[in-house]
Amino acid sequence: MRLSVLHLINGYHVGGDNTLACNIASGLSNKDFQPHVCAMFQDNDPATASRFQAQLALAGVDMHRLEKVRHRKSLGVLLRLRRLVHELGVHIIHSHGNSPDLHAAIAMAGSASPILIRTLHSTDFDFHFGHKAMERVLRGRFSASVAISPGVRDWALAFGLSPNSLQIIENGIQLGDSRPLPVTRESLGLEALDDCHLLVSVGRMEEDRVKGHEYLLEAMSLLAGRGRRFHLLMVGDGALRPQYEARCRQPDLAGRVTFLGRRHDVAAILGACGIFVTAAVREGFGLAVCEAGAAGLPVIATDIPGLDGVIQHGVDGLLVPPRAPEALAQAVERLLDDPLGAQTLARTLEQKVRTRFTLARVVEEHAALYQRLARERRIL
Repeated sequence: MRLSVLHLINGYHVGGDNTLACNIASGLSNKDFQPHVCAMFQDNDPATASRFQAQLALAGVDMHRLEKVRHRKSLGVLLRLRRLVHELGVHIIHSHGNSPDLHAAIAMAGSASPILIRTLHSTDFDFHFGHKAMERVLRGRFSASVAISPGVRDWALAFGLSPNSLQIIENGIQLGDSRPLPVTRESLGLEALDDCHLLVSVGRMEEDRVKGHEYLLEAMSLLAGRGRRFHLLMVGDGALRPQYEARCRQPDLAGRVTFLGRRHDVAAILGACGIFVTAAVREGFGLAVCEAGAAGLPVIATDIPGLDGVIQHGVDGLLVPPRAPEALAQAVERLLDDPLGAQTLARTLEQKVRTRFTLARVVEEHAALYQRLARERRIL
């Protein structure tokens, strides 16, 4: 018997939660499962949706949409979800994100099946729900909660989740047998910067400011004031991008930062760079850090839950305090001044990523979780 698993996500747009769900569903299609992916909201990113559609179609995974209008309450979306679950014969709903969690729990209230599982992707649960009483009611509806990192697990325990229903399945990335060919400086419009050290940062630029771009740019300003030759590539997009671009037009950073926007060739961009840096102030798991490690880059990251589980300071990368531009600038200088040491950190991180943070392992651990819960519920 094939277990039918429905991954409920916010939408077909850029985000670690949506990517993880689609990756798990794609990986499960060759096993004893019938996976599906369903997006709740109608505001999807066309380019990302197209990529997910191609990926899922290749794996034989069906895509569904509930077409909910964001920020509007809707009884209809609950009824559509409940009807879809019954039409597909779903045994397990796996929700990814606060809104999918809430709708899965409410839509299936009063029903003994399917099994409900949720993944905790970050450490901002009560920020989104805004009401701990609601979380205390909801948590009893889920047979398991999955934390994507030790940092998220520790936060969830402090928030009051039971350790009996909580387990860690660390996130991971899809790894090829070899690195993709790097983009050229010419293709990025940087042909005049052959003698500059290329730094790169990847992250969305939204109003929650969780990626800490303002601290990163201040660190770059400090480096510029010390006469360091560098150029920073910023990959990502969002509402605050114009604000960051305006900051980089000021004299201290003018000509030192290039905004590449949302890209789907991140691995090739990483391969053209020398150092990866993130100034994130909150993170569920360092996917971009792992991608940089797989590309062979030395990494500087902030010492926060979610990243401290990927990087061990001084062993396979450098960790600096969050919101500390001076410390960030000093870490960059350390790597620039010690290229052999930077290479050692990079090689160690690459080995860790390729042995520990793999998507194949993520899929296997989820398959084992689904099968265990199905046996306990006597579905298998």
